[in-house]
Amino acid sequence: MPTEEPTGPIAGRYQILEPLGRGGMGHVHAGLDRQLDRPVAIKFLRADLADQAKLRERFEREARAAARVSHPNVVAVFDIGEHDDVPYIVMERLSGRTLADEFVAGPIPGDRVRTIASELLGGLGAAHRLGVLHRDIKPGNILLTDTAQVKLADFGIAKLDDDRQDTTIGSVFGTVSYPAPERLAGQPASQSSDVYSVGVVLFEALTGAPAFRAETPLALARAVAHDQPTFTEQQRRGLDPALVGAVERAIDKDPDARFASTDEMAAAIAGPVPPAQTPTVRGVLADTEARTPATKTAVAPTVPVATASPAGSAPPVDANAPRAAIAPTALLPTHADSAGERSDAERSVDKHRRADASRSTLSDPVGLVAQ
Repeated sequence: MPTEEPTGPIAGRYQILEPLGRGGMGHVHAGLDRQLDRPVAIKFLRADLADQAKLRERFEREARAAARVSHPNVVAVFDIGEHDDVPYIVMERLSGRTLADEFVAGPIPGDRVRTIASELLGGLGAAHRLGVLHRDIKPGNILLTDTAQVKLADFGIAKLDDDRQDTTIGSVFGTVSYPAPERLAGQPASQSSDVYSVGVVLFEALTGAPAFRAETPLALARAVAHDQPTFTEQQRRGLDPALVGAVERAIDKDPDARFASTDEMAAAIAGPVPPAQTPTVRGVLADTEARTPATKTAVAPTVPVATASPAGSAPPVDANAPRAAIAPTALLPTHADSAGERSDAERSVDKHRRADASRSTLSDPVGLVAQ
């Protein structure tokens, strides 16, 4: 059987340093990539599981799948292999802080939770698009960089839970609060169950308390299966309703009622996008008027209809009437003109009148001189 604690350099390049952590499926050591002179984290499958061919195969297959997920919010996988008959994964090494450490201080402000959600869903969505499910999303698997950026970890081992024979509640007590209720009932993992786990993590971030509490592991599992967490009125106060509503939908007991994808959940958390402002005709006119220097605009007044005058005499003219931009009534043909009954002298007078009126209209087209 392989030894529990690895020793010596790995693959001639990775130096094994101090232990960083231990879980149900394996343990992690700090390491140094001597070839590239960079710090790494090396995860080993638990020694007592390493001699099970099925587990080894799944470990390696999922490690390769995780290595394909290239995203700023996913811990990078650099290498995989075996050392002393134990499979290992070489990963990006971070500061060691997790979201669980940030939870210790109590509720996290809504804006910070929205950022966490956006980054977490971004990394998880990249994995889902490649057909990789996480299956073990919890605060301890959400790492933080020195700049508080979120990095989702543990893609490689999480999917092995389906193959373990030990399925008693006690063996998963540490993480039973976060898997979806259908997972505890033995149903296979899905994108919906990953979304549920994200929702439970965000609920705890906003409230400062786990979504489910119980005195015993069995009671906790029963609560996950039957209780529906909700925000109290006090917890809702001061929080964005869009953020609260998105979290409540994600943790719905019914998988069909949850978000269909991480992208859909991320859009709901971001809130509704304001509609594009389409300018109205009035708005365009108002904007044009605001940017155009004011000018004096004169509108030609309505010219009253002239009454009939005796033949050969000019119609009466009101000296106070404004000048019009349209032809005077005297220029309009009369009934006598159309009948051909006026004399040559009368037609000559009308001709001169038309010429005078035309020159007056051109020199003062809208009657500004008269005003």
